[in-house]
Amino acid sequence: MRKPLAIIILMYLFIIPCVLAMGETDVYQIQNGEDDVIMTETLALDTDGPYIILKDYDISYKIGLRFTNINISRGETITEAILSVYCKYDFPNGTGTVTIYGLKVADAPVLDDPEDLNGPLTENYVIWNISDVKGPDKWHNVTITPIIQEIVNQYGWENGNSLALIILSEKGNIRRQFTSADYMNPAKLYITITPPTPPEANYELIQTYKGYEIYNVTIGGDMIEDFTTWTEYDPNNRLSQNSTASIYENLVKGSNVEVWLNKTYGEGYFDDFQIEFYEKVTDCYSSTSTGVHLLVVSNITDSFYDLDEAEETYISVEVTYQTSGKVKARLWKVEQGTAIFGTEIQNLNVNEKYKFVLNKTDTTVTLKVYDLSNNLIGSVSHNLSEDYKWNLLMCPDSWGGYGSGYVMSGYIENLKIVGGGVSSWHIEIWYNGSQINENFTSLDDAINYIDNVLIGPEEEPYNPEVGGYEVIPRRIVKLSFLMSGLGLMMVGLIAISYKPTLVRAIMGILMIVLAMGLLIHLTQI
Repeated sequence: MRKPLAIIILMYLFIIPCVLAMGETDVYQIQNGEDDVIMTETLALDTDGPYIILKDYDISYKIGLRFTNINISRGETITEAILSVYCKYDFPNGTGTVTIYGLKVADAPVLDDPEDLNGPLTENYVIWNISDVKGPDKWHNVTITPIIQEIVNQYGWENGNSLALIILSEKGNIRRQFTSADYMNPAKLYITITPPTPPEANYELIQTYKGYEIYNVTIGGDMIEDFTTWTEYDPNNRLSQNSTASIYENLVKGSNVEVWLNKTYGEGYFDDFQIEFYEKVTDCYSSTSTGVHLLVVSNITDSFYDLDEAEETYISVEVTYQTSGKVKARLWKVEQGTAIFGTEIQNLNVNEKYKFVLNKTDTTVTLKVYDLSNNLIGSVSHNLSEDYKWNLLMCPDSWGGYGSGYVMSGYIENLKIVGGGVSSWHIEIWYNGSQINENFTSLDDAINYIDNVLIGPEEEPYNPEVGGYEVIPRRIVKLSFLMSGLGLMMVGLIAISYKPTLVRAIMGILMIVLAMGLLIHLTQI
């Protein structure tokens, strides 16, 4: 007996949480008597009874269920929607069905008028077999996913709106009912949505709008840079990249050789910052003129030598030949073309990987180098004359037009920007896992692009409160037809019977025929 119990416990501990994790489920429940109503064929509306009659022997019903404050944005994907009702009492066996629609309006009104239940219905519907929908004291469910999806997809739907379900019940050979808000356990609506999976960790879903996902994309931050997205200037094919590494081969510290890989982050992004990366020199020509600038923080792209010549202000991390099998690291500060590298971090082994950490706080720049056990090998700092800000990285950057051609090979990998800097971000639009457009600077711009370019203007459904006429309630139309038909019938009879002539007789007969047509049409309204 213990084995089945263990299986049940495992289901609760593992299987059920996994199922629930597949989406976010919200539960909505009828709040008051005007949100669960029944209406008879004679337009009699009942908002106060303890029960909602789902099926009866000799009366057909139209049932309205309104759920408020729905936490779903327009176009969000509905994974599952379930209507649940509570049956207090048992009933005799029998068979029967009802048909469930949605009220196709963008924000369902309070159901306190018969005309509220006569609005437009969704194209989607569900035929519910209610034979077993009975008590005692049981909840019964029916899945209505396509109905809810159609409601939240329509023009004008917004997060926080209300929706209504309309149940059409023809009289039959069984009786079924469920409890209302005026008694106990009113109907519930379970809606599960599966939010789209962000493309990357730095993508934050702002809103789902008309089926499109709008993301806020943070550039930089504590994440590994993808070098395949960087811009390359490499006429001599000395660089290659993958998603985590920038590889340089035979990079020359030589005359008129300009090579760099760069990425722009936004004006003033590199204010106070910390940049971490790993570096390994795999080959180094034995000459004091051999060197590579691994990382340059600047405002323009160019070779190290030409940045110097242009009297730019920037900082750079270099590795250069020290002795056979060893290199050394330098931290350069260059202000208006004046270059200083100061103390060197020496005795870094060729073919050994090291961690480099470049930090700027206010006017102090520091480079630290660690081994893979996180032991500090050395550090060097510079003081800047003012608190500079930069907007791009180059990784690596050649010396360019200086010296003769000595080569170095190696790679930089797992570069990340840790905090700091001016926030750099933009907004992107995605649809079904594909990027549609990017670089919007506000949510309004993205929404306008969806409305005016991706979808185009939509025709807003006619609103009788705004239009030039009012929708006439059906009971008034029926009464008008009845009065007109009876009036014409009376006039026709008078024409035939009072001082009859041939002309009067013909006119009277025509009026009676017209009256009969109106009365017959009355039964079709």
